[in-house]
Amino acid sequence: MAGMALVSLFVMAPMLPSIVRGQSDNAPDKQDLFVESISEEFTGLANAVRDGEALSTQLLEANAGWVGGDMPWAGAGTFTVATGSVAAPDPARRAVTVLVRVEDGIPVEPALFADEVLATLNDPRAWGPIDGVSFARTDDDAAADIVMTLASPATTDLLCGELPTNGYTSCGRGRPVNINGDRWVEGAAPFMDAGGTIEEYRAYVINHEVGHSLSHAHESCPAPGALAPVMLQQTLTVGTCVPNGWPNP
Repeated sequence: MAGMALVSLFVMAPMLPSIVRGQSDNAPDKQDLFVESISEEFTGLANAVRDGEALSTQLLEANAGWVGGDMPWAGAGTFTVATGSVAAPDPARRAVTVLVRVEDGIPVEPALFADEVLATLNDPRAWGPIDGVSFARTDDDAAADIVMTLASPATTDLLCGELPTNGYTSCGRGRPVNINGDRWVEGAAPFMDAGGTIEEYRAYVINHEVGHSLSHAHESCPAPGALAPVMLQQTLTVGTCVPNGWPNP
């Protein structure tokens, strides 16, 4: 009987019902689902890249061209000029043309630094209303009234020559204006400790050094609690004054 049972099982096995996995007529096609899924992934990726690029640009603009990272003590000693030209916005005033360049090997984007420089100089709080000037930008050295250089501390010290910076301050005199990269990135302790912001300090260092090019001399704090004159050496001290980045606040 045992043998017969085995035979019966062997014979009966093929008769077990099979499971058929079908697809209804209105079910989505697997290939369509796959393509749709991949399309969504790529669209999401493209949007993320676009949004990331936009955010990066906003951060670079907010940091006036600083791309992040430490400022080296010494850069390459060569310079990249911000290309292109921009006309002075007020034709009724005397045009002062500025060439902007950045030392190679420091973490600052020349074009964005140049944009910040020109926006600061043509701000109504800057020298324009006081001196009757309007600032243009050029990439032609022969056409420049001012050559503004953003450089590492060591290179700034070399460029400033007989005006010692000790690798800390900036300098401006006539045509050359040299901005210390450390100060551009970090600001200056006396200015910041007195409540100033990095944005205000950047305005200050541009306006102060260009002020020298426009024949303005250093000034003192006029009274406790007063806004510091922009020609006060606020990189070193604000005295009893309030930090200020503008000649015409």
